[in-house]
Amino acid sequence: MLNKSRVRTTLYTIALLAICQQCFAASKKLVESQFVTGFSDNVLQNDENVSSQYYIVRGTLNLETQLSQFKLVGSVNGAHQAFRKQNNLELNSVTSNASVKWQPTSQQSVDLNYQASQIDEAPWLGIRRDDVSSDTMEPASFNAYTTQLVYQYQPASERGLVVAAFWNQHKQTYQQQDQVAQNNSKITNLYNGKLGYQWRAGRHIYLSYQNTSLDYPSAFNNNSASDIWAIGLSWQATAITGFDLSLGQEQRQFDNASLNNKNSEYWSVSASWAPKTYSTFKISTQQKQHSSDYLNSILQLDTNYQISWQHTWGNGLQSELSHSQLNSEQLDGQQRIEKRQQTSLNLAYKINRALAFSIDLSTVKNTDSRLRRNFDENKLAVNLQFNFGGRS
Repeated sequence: MLNKSRVRTTLYTIALLAICQQCFAASKKLVESQFVTGFSDNVLQNDENVSSQYYIVRGTLNLETQLSQFKLVGSVNGAHQAFRKQNNLELNSVTSNASVKWQPTSQQSVDLNYQASQIDEAPWLGIRRDDVSSDTMEPASFNAYTTQLVYQYQPASERGLVVAAFWNQHKQTYQQQDQVAQNNSKITNLYNGKLGYQWRAGRHIYLSYQNTSLDYPSAFNNNSASDIWAIGLSWQATAITGFDLSLGQEQRQFDNASLNNKNSEYWSVSASWAPKTYSTFKISTQQKQHSSDYLNSILQLDTNYQISWQHTWGNGLQSELSHSQLNSEQLDGQQRIEKRQQTSLNLAYKINRALAFSIDLSTVKNTDSRLRRNFDENKLAVNLQFNFGGRS
């Protein structure tokens, strides 16, 4: 578990660094501070139905500058979360981000991003969630390091080739030494390439290839790699109306010869429609294989569906209504399927340039074919956010 004083030090550091804003051209929001207080009627997300009030304190420092063709962006974020009725459970996190954006020509762009994090994982959300109870509330803590490189090429005219290449490496190491934690420490490498043809601005067809490898230093028998070949169509009618459709096949091979390789359909669909500039509807769905957090389980097939409506009412008031469903099927013989449905409503009011206020309402229903995680949860949260400095 992260040291509470470390998070406090990070929050203090953010405040001190803000004084040095002249060293950089400040971003639009130099310092962001956030306070959230909320209530959950089933905070453990199980059949105990334990309710609890909670609060979150978060601070973020954003820095940005331009050097010739290079745009440099950085941020530091610290957060502290506490639950009043759960044995004084506290969750802390510290995250640093740095990115370099380079645009050598009007057609090409290169982005390099790096993120380092230390995070306390809530027991009911992470690798402990299969056996969480009011008597086992120790969070799992991990260090995470992510490096990402993105290249994009757009044609000079309406017609021409569209090229994109993406590489992402994510290292996640749990600090605990038990079997579940160590078996879930992993290194994920993802390569993605896209080649397409644009026949009109914002509209192109493409062929994509994605390779994902999972390496477990303490459970090498779980190592695997997957390949996804897909064809797609991207159609952008306006800046806020369009869709992207990608269909293909995913093939996974395990290093362990005793495990059966897994093949499944792959799809990714997203669409947005704005009948008015102040009102936008979005819908998306994706099916893809992911590593499983459960003990004695390696792989799961996730299928998710999301729909949302965002509306600006004027006078600083905005709303977002959303609904999502996630189906997770274990693919290694457990015959276990979890279904999670969530409906959320967010009402946000911008008081002035520096101060914003919002209310979040959400309800979750989770069903488990193994009857281990059947639960309902309702949450209410009030959020106050203050932005300091930066350019207008």
